[in-house]
Amino acid sequence: MRAKQNERDFEHLVKQNEGFILKCVNAALHKYVTKSDDEYSIALSAFTQAVKDYSEDKGTFLGFASMVIRRRLVDYIRKESRHYVGAHKKVIWKITIMASVRRGW
Repeated sequence: MRAKQNERDFEHLVKQNEGFILKCVNAALHKYVTKSDDEYSIALSAFTQAVKDYSEDKGTFLGFASMVIRRRLVDYIRKESRHYVGAHKKVIWKITIMASVRRGW
């Protein structure tokens, strides 16, 4: 794969596959994503990693890239959900403390 060694070929490959990358994100997340969303940036980073890591014994490039993108997005969603749940628990804890103080416990 020439895109591994040549930056111009890499940029051309990315440009050619922008639609594919968006399609992978939309399919993985089951929501509409544009190139301005964080999820697209994550997918683009995963696509770059797929170019670096690809070898012919891993099947077709697009199949491999799709898998790498999907896995990276799943990792991102897991990380974000932990952050959200943690923040949510802190809010509940603060509300519980405030209610206890008001009741005089």
